Amino acid sequence: MAKVYLKSIAIRGNGKVGNIPITNLEPVATCPGAKKEDGTFRKTCLDCYAIKTMKFRKNARKKWSNASAQDEIDELANLKTNKPVRLHGAGDFIDQEHLDGVSVSMEDKRGWYYTRSFHVGVTAKGTDNMQEFASIDEDEDVAIARAKGYNRLARVVEKKEWEDGGKKKLVVLNNENYVVCPEQLKTKASCESCGFCFNKPGKVGNVAFIKH
Repeated sequence: MAKVYLKSIAIRGNGKVGNIPITNLEPVATCPGAKKEDGTFRKTCLDCYAIKTMKFRKNARKKWSNASAQDEIDELANLKTNKPVRLHGAGDFIDQEHLDGVSVSMEDKRGWYYTRSFHVGVTAKGTDNMQEFASIDEDEDVAIARAKGYNRLARVVEKKEWEDGGKKKLVVLNNENYVVCPEQLKTKASCESCGFCFNKPGKVGNVAFIKH
């Protein structure tokens, strides 16, 4: 594909995910699950890296703010790649229709995503080609996510909490096991070289990210 960056897709990814396509939409505006019912942000969303990127990087701000859910659906449908696709490095699913459309566009591809949109009723598709993670902020979120069909969980762990716990590669939170992101531990160079989040068979295996 000639273009390196479409409206919603960075064809060559970034330093963390590797040389794989990654979609980005405007954070907050496309993140209905980022806020609680009282209108306040969930604690992890208060420190969202995508919001910081929008603030300090003009090019990202311009591209992400001009990309719509339909742009993402259309561009994914036309994307030809044998590499996994990281959905929503920034942004999230605005509603069920958005996820349904992306799922159709991804039928001939594989990929993965982390979402908080289960808080607003967005249900996992359960397809074999997409690994679907519910991003958990509180222990009570687990039951909500599982009720919406999300078998895999992602959670941010405070750095001090992880260090005090012995800097282990596996952490246990509320009786759930989480593998600490190998890219963060520098045991893998990127998501592309790791594969835990998109290659794990059976839609099992939670992941923890150390807050930085």
